[in-house]
Amino acid sequence: MTAFGLLGPLVVHDGTRELPVGGPKVRVVLAALLLQAGRTVSKDSVVEALWGPGARAP
Repeated sequence: MTAFGLLGPLVVHDGTRELPVGGPKVRVVLAALLLQAGRTVSKDSVVEALWGPGARAP
């Protein structure tokens, strides 16, 4: 079972070890998705998480 830690540094565990997570933007997207687990996340929400309020999706 994969487990995620969001308080403090973002960490991902596969049950036996900590897994590497990509660069800063990958970490932001993963955290944004985890915070909305079980819900649909709009493209605009992800764009805003990455580039701040007022950013527009292409």
